[in-house]
Amino acid sequence: MDKAKLMEELKSCSKDDLELIESSQQDLYTPEEMNVIREMIRVKAKEEKEEQNAFIQAHLPKEITCPKCEGVNPFSNDSCCYCGYAFDKSKYYQIDYYNDDNDEINNNEEKENGRSYTFQYIISFLIPLVGFILGAILLSKENDEEKSVGKTCIILGIIAIAISAIIYALIL
Repeated sequence: MDKAKLMEELKSCSKDDLELIESSQQDLYTPEEMNVIREMIRVKAKEEKEEQNAFIQAHLPKEITCPKCEGVNPFSNDSCCYCGYAFDKSKYYQIDYYNDDNDEINNNEEKENGRSYTFQYIISFLIPLVGFILGAILLSKENDEEKSVGKTCIILGIIAIAISAIIYALIL
């Protein structure tokens, strides 16, 4: 196959796709074609790195708060102009820092907690008996977070029964 034609075909592939091709389909390509694939991987990796660097440069903060004295400093400062604390700005040059910042606060909490209990809360309110059972199960767990969720499920079940009783009394 012609090198230019192969490169044209591979332009639409992502870097991950090309790495998969390189690792799993070596027997389908000639050594020259594999070299073209490796070259395209290097090109895609370089483009990806350039895009990340441009993104980072565009999103660097204008100010940095000193963790020691909480003084606000221009980001260009290497140390705090109030207390002299030397800033470690390396995290601002990592793409992961910006990926985490773009998530909503609730999404970060769910990542930290590992899961969301919204479904359990809704079921506990709509079907109090299920809320009591779910709450009892979660209270038996050793994890403090799950115990807290269990208590909340039971409380929501009690609230749902109380609201139902009030509505029933008003109707009659």
